[in-house]
Amino acid sequence: MEDLADLEVPGVLRLRAPKAPAVPLVFDSPIAAASIPTGTLRPDCILGSCDGTSCCPELTEVVRAYLAGRGYDVRVDFWSKGVEIVRLSGDPAVGRHGLQVEISRRIYMDEARLQKGADYAAAKDLFTGLIAELRQFAADCPPGRAA
Repeated sequence: MEDLADLEVPGVLRLRAPKAPAVPLVFDSPIAAASIPTGTLRPDCILGSCDGTSCCPELTEVVRAYLAGRGYDVRVDFWSKGVEIVRLSGDPAVGRHGLQVEISRRIYMDEARLQKGADYAAAKDLFTGLIAELRQFAADCPPGRAA
């Protein structure tokens, strides 16, 4: 099962399971203040599904529940609804699902010094666990429905 995940484009992880299509996930980490009204704290994670058109709702919910269940503030299609690569690669009607996972840099980075933050190791473990969760989701889903 070593071929379940591979990095094909910088920041894009494609998950594969036997007899299931690839699931493109775009991991993005914008500057904390970008595109946010002044005085507003960016959520920890924003999931972009192009208003539910780039992936099945079950995939979005798996990611949302995993992150929220670990105490993170997660929003779906909030401010950021998904980037062009997700929109172009996701077509749930044919079993191709794309989801953008936008991660606030404060989770893992000291933005003032532009280096790993105090919680970097915890963030790495968080996303390693998320990838394992998504692999299981892909393996459990019938072909053509979800990952």
